[in-house]
Amino acid sequence: MKETPDEIWRQAWQWAQYPVHEVAEDHPDLQRLQEWLKKDYKHKVAYEQACELWLVSGLVPPTKNK
Repeated sequence: MKETPDEIWRQAWQWAQYPVHEVAEDHPDLQRLQEWLKKDYKHKVAYEQACELWLVSGLVPPTKNK
């Protein structure tokens, strides 16, 4: 079954939030991420976009509640 763009984005967004720098390089989750990225070029593009959004969202100051 072919993945929809929404499914790819949801998976990329989940991976973007994963603490990849906090686990060992041989961790099974990182192996799964690498396999997912290699499976389809669209995965890589979506993951890169999701990582950029995740980074930028951390740089946006919170709004003040009035």
